[in-house]
Amino acid sequence: MRVKILKRINCIRLKGSGFFEKDEVQYSDKISEVWNEPIQISIDIIRQLIKKQLVSVYLRGSVENNTQISHISDIDLVIIFSKSISLVVRNKLQRRLDVVRKDYPFVSKVDLMYINILDIKSTSKRVLVKLTSRCVFGSSVERLIPNLQAGNDIAVTLNTLKADLHSFLGSNKYSSKEKCTWMMKKILRSGAELVSERSGLYIRDLYCCYKVFIKFYPKYRKEMYECLKLAIAPCGKTKKVRELVVHTTSFLMNESVRLNIINNNPRAGLSRVTGHKVASASNRSVVTRGVL
Repeated sequence: MRVKILKRINCIRLKGSGFFEKDEVQYSDKISEVWNEPIQISIDIIRQLIKKQLVSVYLRGSVENNTQISHISDIDLVIIFSKSISLVVRNKLQRRLDVVRKDYPFVSKVDLMYINILDIKSTSKRVLVKLTSRCVFGSSVERLIPNLQAGNDIAVTLNTLKADLHSFLGSNKYSSKEKCTWMMKKILRSGAELVSERSGLYIRDLYCCYKVFIKFYPKYRKEMYECLKLAIAPCGKTKKVRELVVHTTSFLMNESVRLNIINNNPRAGLSRVTGHKVASASNRSVVTRGVL
């Protein structure tokens, strides 16, 4: 099957100050009118259920920067809150938002991220708010977030890659194709984070992630291009896909520790193991060595 890859250049460059700064011109475009309606409905639902705890809602991702693709892109919202939001409320909110997808079928889903305002300076998610989001309701909080440098400061995906790998190989929370797309995005964005100090770029766009990564690791061109294709046209958790995921994530995690981009400790989401086995349909195993 032929996969059409949109070759867009969408990134944030390291400034002369040594920090990443959001390009206000790039992020000043209006949100698509077609997508704005389900966004506003989603915000209204959030306001109804969270009420007093709600500080602000941020929009991030492809819809925020007008590069969305109908039936593929999510509406990615970040909820900044002041007091704990129970799991019951979160589940109820997600169920209500799932109805939005039914009313607007071009929306893949409404995806939520939660950040406590007290943690806004320290959480790794602060990167997404600072560099790739816009406030669509409530108080702006970007000013509370310290300036961000290349490397560890922006290594959001790299820091959770081990946990993401285990989730991909184990949990059946999502369908195989959904998990395939999710994991391939993680791999591509981790690759871009790995080379951010050398490239001077912060990138979320998948094609840009691929192009920048292979500039520094050309030997991984084939594997990363396969990840790019699978992010767009997933095929589920086949033996080939599992082997690709284990191979690429093992390299990315080992390399990030070698370069001191992340620490090899539990807080960084990594621990040293001597062998990790991935069962296959033929009862054979793929064994990866080193940091996982």
